[in-house]
Amino acid sequence: MDHLFRQRRISVPKRTSELVALVAVSCTLFLFLHTRDLSTKLRRIQGRLNDDVTAFNHLTDRHGQQDLSRLTDDSTDDSK
Repeated sequence: MDHLFRQRRISVPKRTSELVALVAVSCTLFLFLHTRDLSTKLRRIQGRLNDDVTAFNHLTDRHGQQDLSRLTDDSTDDSK
């Protein structure tokens, strides 16, 4: 029975494991660099988005305060 399994084995060159290791390291390095680039781009986009939201909130707060001051001025005029 052992004789049958020996005949079925496929001969593999000795350097195949080194080739597989090289491909694995290359893929890992590529994914690391690509992930780092995407992470950097995402941080930049989030920074811009936060700046836009902050500017929008700042503008809307001004309008809200102006509307509030108008309402308080109108209510004091009615009491006179």
